[in-house]
Amino acid sequence: MTEVDAEVRRLHTDFVWLKIESCLTFASVAEARYELRMADAERFLSDGELEYLSLVRLFSEADLPNESKRSLQSEIGGVRDSLNEVKHRQRQRITVDLAS
Repeated sequence: MTEVDAEVRRLHTDFVWLKIESCLTFASVAEARYELRMADAERFLSDGELEYLSLVRLFSEADLPNESKRSLQSEIGGVRDSLNEVKHRQRQRITVDLAS
């Protein structure tokens, strides 16, 4: 592998990590805004979902070493779990609100 190839892989990996952080940030902001009953919370969750789709596409196109792929796959799974958890808690809030 050339020095340029190694640098491209490193930058690609860094970009995937940035996407992971971005998705988690959207999930955190959406959760906080849902808790505050803010009308724009759904938009933040939707933006997180779009960022997640971009993350998965970027990851699938990456030519990364197996060790990096395994580590990133685990983190990406955590992102999916975080987004799903925000959705689940919001559905619970709606159910509680409707029951009140």
